Amino acid sequence: MILVRPDGELEEREDDDALSLIKTGGLALNLDQSAPPFAIIKLLKDLAGDIARLGSSRSTPEMLQKAQENLFKGQVKQNIVGGRSVIWRLQNQLPKELHSRLFHIVGSTQNLYAAVEAVWQHRLDKVDEIVEHHSAFSESVLLEDGLALLREGRAARARGTNFWREVPLDRGIRWQYKVVGSDWATFHLQFLEVREVVAEAKRLACEQARILVSEFHNGIERLVEPERAFDVLHQRTKEPEFVFSADLPPIFYSQQEVAALVRNARLWMEKVSKVLEPEAKLARKEDMIIVAAERSRMTDTAARTAYSKADVRNKGSKRLPPEAYISIERLRYLIP
Repeated sequence: MILVRPDGELEEREDDDALSLIKTGGLALNLDQSAPPFAIIKLLKDLAGDIARLGSSRSTPEMLQKAQENLFKGQVKQNIVGGRSVIWRLQNQLPKELHSRLFHIVGSTQNLYAAVEAVWQHRLDKVDEIVEHHSAFSESVLLEDGLALLREGRAARARGTNFWREVPLDRGIRWQYKVVGSDWATFHLQFLEVREVVAEAKRLACEQARILVSEFHNGIERLVEPERAFDVLHQRTKEPEFVFSADLPPIFYSQQEVAALVRNARLWMEKVSKVLEPEAKLARKEDMIIVAAERSRMTDTAARTAYSKADVRNKGSKRLPPEAYISIERLRYLIP
């Protein structure tokens, strides 16, 4: 697999090594690949199915009641709850936001799905040979002949007559394929399977209230029941909006959830300290508290509690010169 370093230089790595570097944000997938990067398809499917990235399930009756009471006051959807903003998004933003959450690589700005899609499009653009057919080819034909769909066709729908003979009134559109070779055709079909995993992840996230949906019904705004949320998101007439449970303010968390957030933040701080030790670098206390609060949408108080419990090298050390500390920007992407 061919990867690109931050300085623009290319490196060719074995699949396992390449995937490790991609997952940690060390290197990015290069646009021009000499062979299909099959190994990355499994990584995409694993990421697509990890709906915990969208937030925790909030589908119990108690959680749903709390969401209804706090997110909707006086039958009006709220944008501020517990002093924190709640970002509602329009339904047409869901595909982009879903991909951003599921396929974001920590440590970089890259969306892995978009990166693989760009690799495929780059390969498709390099091929000039086109095959047309009056109907769609089967998957077996695509693989045998090394074809990839370029444009879907449409059959002729009606016939009529002129003065001399019967003619099609709608001649239809022929199906178009590019000749990419059997390996790339196989890769394309496997890549399409990722969309199916994303679609199922979206359905499950709605059913588990990891995606909370609002609708306007009979003059009022209300929370949509989880079992209806997926279908409502696909009804254009209702103009629903959604929010990920990961973006809900701390007021929605139970004591057990807050304790789990504090524990995870503590473990993250300790990992940061350990990773930076070979460099003899530190992260500033205030930076760690700020980033911990950002990562988990936790309160400043909870983040400070996590720091007080963390075993980090900052404690007990004298103030060091500025160059001994990493920037808050690097800290945000240092540990997944």
